[in-house]
Amino acid sequence: MSDGRRLVIVSNRVPRIESSAGAGEARAPRGRARDRAPRRPVALPREPWFGWSGRIADPFPPASITRQLLDGVELIGSPLSRQEFDRSYLGYCNETLWPLLHCFQGRVRIDLEQEKSYREVQAGSPPS
Repeated sequence: MSDGRRLVIVSNRVPRIESSAGAGEARAPRGRARDRAPRRPVALPREPWFGWSGRIADPFPPASITRQLLDGVELIGSPLSRQEFDRSYLGYCNETLWPLLHCFQGRVRIDLEQEKSYREVQAGSPPS
């Protein structure tokens, strides 16, 4: 933005960050189309994009942030624990939010434990 303000994008997932998984980390399994991140950034160059890196790290990592430039966009990704991935990403994001926001209301599944995990991930809290 030319007036000195910056656009910051925060999403459930950033485009795939290409870096080797560290000790105790593994890539998330590939799944349906809605389980995958966009392949190209939709952000403007030089704007930061925050989200899940696509990595699963157990036990919960204190600060395993990954940074990469892709087409001029700074991707900043954070891993999820196995429990966060199962409950928040596969659970609440894919079973509640995705169908609800894509006009598949008949497929919405509401689980309060998944919602709690989703809220904890959004707040940056360790899994309970």
